[in-house]
Amino acid sequence: MADDAVMADVTSDAPGAKEKAEEVFEPNMALAQEVFRQSTAPSAAGEASVRKAIEAGFMAPYYVHVCALFGWAEDAALLARMRSQNAAEEAYLAAKEADAVANQGDMEVLDALFDAVRFHARIGAKEAAFAAADAIRDRPKISTGKRIDAVMMKIRVSLFYVDVAACKDQLAEAKKLAADGGDWDRNNRLRARPASPRLEAGKGEPRAPRRAGPSTSRCS
Repeated sequence: MADDAVMADVTSDAPGAKEKAEEVFEPNMALAQEVFRQSTAPSAAGEASVRKAIEAGFMAPYYVHVCALFGWAEDAALLARMRSQNAAEEAYLAAKEADAVANQGDMEVLDALFDAVRFHARIGAKEAAFAAADAIRDRPKISTGKRIDAVMMKIRVSLFYVDVAACKDQLAEAKKLAADGGDWDRNNRLRARPASPRLEAGKGEPRAPRRAGPSTSRCS
């Protein structure tokens, strides 16, 4: 039986047990939940928690989004620090991809491309994450399973932003790919995809809380 499991991992494009154990999911959906709670029932503690998570993750793009959402004044110094950190990490990932292209194989190149998607997803750079995932999906000679993985990463980013229209389109795309040749594991993940009742109803986008005027506090 053990030999059968090993052979299944070798011959299938589905993630093996080790790959699943090491899988990292971005962005942080717990933060999205906090932002939604803050939009419906604002509190000082909730605001502090959201700010802390954004700063800890150097989430410059998401910081700008949340400040606009809640009417918080941007801290220019903090934003500059986060953007500097983002630029350094993006440069590192670009160098990693270039090395994989020049000196390694297709799997290493693909790993570097997925790392780029995770990075953009982690910092809340929605459009950049979508573009990085599309670059994987549109590569020639790539398995259907990896294309599904890329689209599912886009779905997670859309859920994070509660982007109902994008999420529905991406889910339809992933289901079509699965029908055309997805493996059991990915088909099962799609069936188990957490479907928020708000998304199903096309409702529930985060909104700025009611208040007398815009906050003068800073995201710092």
